[in-house]
Amino acid sequence: MSGYLSTNCFIHPRANWFKPEHWARIQHYHVFGQMYLLGQGMNGLFRNRFDVCLPTTMTLTLRYTDWWDWETNAPIYPIRQDRFFPLRYMWLPPTVQRMTVEFENIESKIKELDAVVNEMFSRHYHWVWRRRDGKNLKVCGRGVEGDGVETWRWNGPTTFGYRSQKFPHHGDGPTMGYVVKVVTWEVVDEE
Repeated sequence: MSGYLSTNCFIHPRANWFKPEHWARIQHYHVFGQMYLLGQGMNGLFRNRFDVCLPTTMTLTLRYTDWWDWETNAPIYPIRQDRFFPLRYMWLPPTVQRMTVEFENIESKIKELDAVVNEMFSRHYHWVWRRRDGKNLKVCGRGVEGDGVETWRWNGPTTFGYRSQKFPHHGDGPTMGYVVKVVTWEVVDEE
């Protein structure tokens, strides 16, 4: 997602080159979202001329630097409803069958990240993705590793930005550990 000054913060400028038949061929959307932009919902992603794009799967990636106040090492849990992505305002196209969210943060926040993911499962009735046709996508599995949650790790930079800004909570070396928790939602037929 590009800056808030663009006409559609979800679409890369090259997307303007696409014709309706190009959009119609896209089966999977991958959104890299910042918390402040997700607070506006994702509805702009599927508006107007983009209604011809009807993906069956979506992935939302929240990178470490996309969380609120990551620069100050602010807690990510408990989740503040006014500062997390508001699912009640996010309507997916009626074709989406699966939604995957990748929650990335630094290794030192693993317990907080686990708490965020546990929230998705313990309050599964609250964390529901909605489609425009009224169907819902609910979290899959029991919320344990291998059954609803996947985890992977990687080593990445300790500095960010064009000035290579360093933050005290990142340590002294050039790299630090990152952890990604992956949670998936699927369509549930409710009767």
